[in-house]
Amino acid sequence: MSGRRAWSSALAIAFALGLACDLTDRTCGGVRHFAEVDATDAARQVAAGDAWLLQVREPGVGDPRASSADVVTPVEPLPAPAAALDRAVLVLGHDDAAARRYASRLVRAGFARVFVIRGGIRAWTESTASAPAHG
Repeated sequence: MSGRRAWSSALAIAFALGLACDLTDRTCGGVRHFAEVDATDAARQVAAGDAWLLQVREPGVGDPRASSADVVTPVEPLPAPAAALDRAVLVLGHDDAAARRYASRLVRAGFARVFVIRGGIRAWTESTASAPAHG
């Protein structure tokens, strides 16, 4: 199920149960959720220093490394939520499913602003390759 459909489903269930949902804070019934972001928008946020990029690398998968990312594996301990400070956390994975799994762990650990980069490393590589050089 896509992140958008999952969020819509969560809203429908919450409404049926009479739970309060805050769309701006991505909380529903007191439970936080992550959102998705386009790779081009994510690259702009990272370049501006407004976001922390985490690349989830599965052992044995030979994806290229995103140059500005901190690399994490699915099995290592999570960073502390304070590490994000006032920045959004952008999760980049081999594919959307890997990124969503890691994003869910971050949300459960207390990270407030978590986003999955849609399209995974392929979309990221394409968006950063076509980005104009700054100078």
